[in-house]
Amino acid sequence: MLRIWGNRIFFILLTTWLVYSFSFYVLQEVFVSSRSIDYSIKFESKQKTTLLYSYNIAPAQVGSQISTIEIVEGTNELHLPLPKHKQITSIHFLVTDSVELYLEGIGLRNTRNTINLSLDQIAFEANVSTSDLDLEKPLEIVNGRILVQLNKKFTTLNFTDHILNQLNSQLTHWLKLIAIGIAFFFLIILISIFIFKKLSITITPTFNYCYVFLVIIFTPIVTQKENWSNENRELASFPDLNVNIWRIPSAYTKYYNDHFPFRNELRLMGTYIKYNIFNITPKPDVVQIGEEGWLFLSTDDTRQIYQGIVLYSEEELKTITKNLEKVEQKLASKGIHFYFMVPPLKHQIYSEYLPEGYEKINSYTKRFQLMEYMKNNSSINIIDPYNTLKQRKTDFDLYYKTDTHWNRKGAFLAYQLMVDSLSKAFPSIGVPHEFSDFEITQDYNYKGDLVTLIDLQNTFQRTSYHMSPKYESTTDGIRIGAPMLGELSFQYYNSSTADTTKPRLLLVRDSFSEYLHPVLSEHFSYTALSWSMKLDTNRINSEKPDVVVFEMMERFIDNLLVEL
Repeated sequence: MLRIWGNRIFFILLTTWLVYSFSFYVLQEVFVSSRSIDYSIKFESKQKTTLLYSYNIAPAQVGSQISTIEIVEGTNELHLPLPKHKQITSIHFLVTDSVELYLEGIGLRNTRNTINLSLDQIAFEANVSTSDLDLEKPLEIVNGRILVQLNKKFTTLNFTDHILNQLNSQLTHWLKLIAIGIAFFFLIILISIFIFKKLSITITPTFNYCYVFLVIIFTPIVTQKENWSNENRELASFPDLNVNIWRIPSAYTKYYNDHFPFRNELRLMGTYIKYNIFNITPKPDVVQIGEEGWLFLSTDDTRQIYQGIVLYSEEELKTITKNLEKVEQKLASKGIHFYFMVPPLKHQIYSEYLPEGYEKINSYTKRFQLMEYMKNNSSINIIDPYNTLKQRKTDFDLYYKTDTHWNRKGAFLAYQLMVDSLSKAFPSIGVPHEFSDFEITQDYNYKGDLVTLIDLQNTFQRTSYHMSPKYESTTDGIRIGAPMLGELSFQYYNSSTADTTKPRLLLVRDSFSEYLHPVLSEHFSYTALSWSMKLDTNRINSEKPDVVVFEMMERFIDNLLVEL
């Protein structure tokens, strides 16, 4: 008798689970997915100005997808649409001018019930920060409102994932309660059926085994899909059905692989088992764990570049040099100076921390080939930080342990080289600052793009340096501009002084320049930052620079084989 009721209880629990999952899924589709729900943000502004906002679906996207909102002096209420089938990790508001705002609340509009967060919840989780989100300052409640002061240093108001998750949890809380009620009702019915012997099916262990199999198959179909991930990328979207029919299956496969239920829980479980039990990296083809907690990118292209598995032919070296020389000649015809810089991989500077299996095949690499060839066969101005970084790495860490990029001190050494090189043609930019011109502090955190890729944020720690200038800035702070076709983002600095003798700079760059431009901009009357792998003629004509610096990280130098 005990075994019979054990089989029945197992069957009842599985059925109740299916009923709950299906009920919650249907309620979500009817009351959430089918509605046009907005984030409602209320505040008072002391002046008329322009706000720019960015939805971030992957980490470190601030400024990459900008929308503009005009606000008036006095009371404003912004309505930002809640994207469907995507989890927003954060919302960032950026300013073009210094502005003082009084935040009165954030909530969700067009829902069944009014959903708002308290000021205490907002002030605890929201913050203002520098443009690179590295230095944050908490908000405070003043006279029943949250004071938000955005200026040339703290340019960004951030609503974090904790705030957005609290809103989303309130949105679905009552739906879960209804789904639980429906499931409980079915639970009572099933128990009653078995007690009063109204079900003729005999529940055997074999029946339950088959039933488990069916539940596993059908749970993804009747369960709400995952729309978030800690991976540093945007998840695949539902396929467009208005395309050739043979394209739909592969597109749907990508969508399903990114969104099937419990994907994140299963991935995190696998990560924990691989690292903590088997002591291996969760994603060996993406990130390798080196000595003393140093993480290294291990994609095929990165390994080939570092190990020298594939080298450039003589013809390829000529092609790259020719492509860059064409750019140099085009700029020279306009009276513009051109400089080229390739920051080295972390593997090159800290090879002693690499794991086994990273032995070099050739002493040369593509980067060394290209630098040497161009120095001997071209007039292009090259800024090469490799030797400086190798010499100074014993003084302090120059790259993050948990990231692919250099830290602020490593970037600062590159900045000094850049100013020394550029000042030969433009003496008015002066000499570079020294470390002594900054108040340098450090903290320890679990951040880093490599940590994010393997979901081990609370395992690997890094040292972060913060450099606050002791001098008065000569710029009005970073500003956000409209990206042109092919640009990930566009930002710029204006000099706050009337010194027009200093040149105008256009820095065509990638993420390795994120720590360069705050100090580099102090030496120019105007600094434009184009996040791109191309030197766009329209951008050059628009910014009218006196000097163009093209910075491209080592792992992307094969892109130079294509005409720029």
